[in-house]
Amino acid sequence: MKKIIATLILSALMLTACSTDKPNSDTSSDPASVSSSSEESSSSEPDTASSSESSVSETSEIKEFPKFTSKTVNDEDISNDVFAKYDLTMINIWATWCGPCVGEMPELGEMHKNLPENLNLVTIAIDAADSKEDIIKFMQEKKAEMPVIVPDETITKFLKENVNAVPTTIFVDKDGKIVGDIITGAPSEDVEKSYRAEFDKRLEMIK
Repeated sequence: MKKIIATLILSALMLTACSTDKPNSDTSSDPASVSSSSEESSSSEPDTASSSESSVSETSEIKEFPKFTSKTVNDEDISNDVFAKYDLTMINIWATWCGPCVGEMPELGEMHKNLPENLNLVTIAIDAADSKEDIIKFMQEKKAEMPVIVPDETITKFLKENVNAVPTTIFVDKDGKIVGDIITGAPSEDVEKSYRAEFDKRLEMIK
């Protein structure tokens, strides 16, 4: 039975997420190119984000997001102090080469605009150091205004030890403590509704 469950989880991962290892150099790191090529190939190949729901990873033993001091792709200072301003912060970890990551970004941007004052959304692009200009352009085109964090050494170490696929979503409270399960994969339908439901679940947990 455990083997069957593990196989189902792995299958969901393959459909909704990408490896954190960057593809061959001949694959463009421009997120707009990834989005475009995914749309063009959808008629002949299975969509990598076609699963009906995200899979939940087995990393709930991780209790806290590490303290960090870094920059956004727009060269603004950012640290874990950003969590203190909100009851819950959703951290979306993604990469420019990941089709499901890129595909959900416009809806994440819209959700960010619609969040109440006690909730927040930030993102971490694991390849941000090498793709700043592409990311800035992409986020502007998609009208996504949430911060995109460039991983510092602390975040990079955390990602290497705990994140095996992108997108990965983590919710933290004011103190940076992780609330609920870590989610691996992107919803295939109604991204905003899916993540808002995850917010609601975790708000109940911290009451």
